[in-house]
Amino acid sequence: MTEEEQRYITDYLSGNLAPEERKRFSEWLAERPERQEAFREMGRTVLRARWSGRWAQTDAVKAFARVQKRLHTRRLYRRLLECAAVVLVAATVSVFFLLPEEEELTMPLASTLPAPGEHRPVLTLHNGQSIVLSNEPQQVIAGTPAIDIRQTDSARLEYTPVSDTMDSEIHYNTLSVPKGCEFSLALADGTRIWVNAGSTLRYPERFAPGKREVFLSGEAYFEVARDTANPFFVKTDRMQLQVLGTSFDISAYPDDPAITTTLLTGSVSQKFESGRQTLLRPSQQSVYTVATGTARLQAADIDAVLAWKNGKFIARDERLEDILQRLSRWYDFQVVYTQPRLKDIRFHIHCERYENVMDILEQVQETYGIRFSEYNGTIYVSQ
Repeated sequence: MTEEEQRYITDYLSGNLAPEERKRFSEWLAERPERQEAFREMGRTVLRARWSGRWAQTDAVKAFARVQKRLHTRRLYRRLLECAAVVLVAATVSVFFLLPEEEELTMPLASTLPAPGEHRPVLTLHNGQSIVLSNEPQQVIAGTPAIDIRQTDSARLEYTPVSDTMDSEIHYNTLSVPKGCEFSLALADGTRIWVNAGSTLRYPERFAPGKREVFLSGEAYFEVARDTANPFFVKTDRMQLQVLGTSFDISAYPDDPAITTTLLTGSVSQKFESGRQTLLRPSQQSVYTVATGTARLQAADIDAVLAWKNGKFIARDERLEDILQRLSRWYDFQVVYTQPRLKDIRFHIHCERYENVMDILEQVQETYGIRFSEYNGTIYVSQ
């Protein structure tokens, strides 16, 4: 049973699959006996936990039967389909936590946090002029004799060459994407870049011959136009990456303990501040730990890596602290833990990212007994 197959079963048990996907899952499951056995084993697994001191040991088979019944009889079924939060134990094994039959959790989670999209990206031109990128398309918002800059829709910029005029000076622009939104742009060479929340990208309006170079703080996904005569470089505070033409994701937030690079197509070479160098192949991921200056290569979970670009949030067996840190870049909140140990509880989450954050956290609250409250932009975590 591969990790990918385990994740497929996990997503089914979590209620993450749409009705047509569940039908395909049933067909997939019927193809091999070992898949059916793995499904049965994962379905029987029930973690013995406490819900405010009221949890007792539960028969695993009966508990799983209750899960199936309640998925179809309670309003939780609809919400699980929209945003399932399921605690993982051991190696990506899903378990369900349910209140006793006679008990219901009805406390709604209210929020005064700003809704995603309330803050807008800012484009800073080489002359210092700052332009707030609105929700509406704009015609030529800036340009030089050689380049037009247009906002073609609410979340996309395009740099379009309009002449062969080549000034000797290269002008750099900076795109600052705040928490709560994302933005994409097409550079003059045809390269496309999607910039995640809380990130900054500095790049030239046009590239000088011989070298294409951009600077990133935060996370972005790149689809680099191939040009063997002009290699493409991405620089962060602690890493330089070189490509010819490929697609990849870099997550290099200043407050993260590691820089994560995931390659989808092509090949890239990396050089880190420690002197360490790596070469990535498709579907590989490098994780560079800043504190130790070490890097490791591993197989990439492409769906999870690109979830942000596709309007989703996916966490597989991740610590609560890491999950909330990522969510805070989209929903813009601070976190206070009443007990430090709560940071290390691990979850599996698969949901639409454009929902209210408290809708997501309610699933975590119902699943493990973690309590969330929000006041003045801060979420308090307790149990």
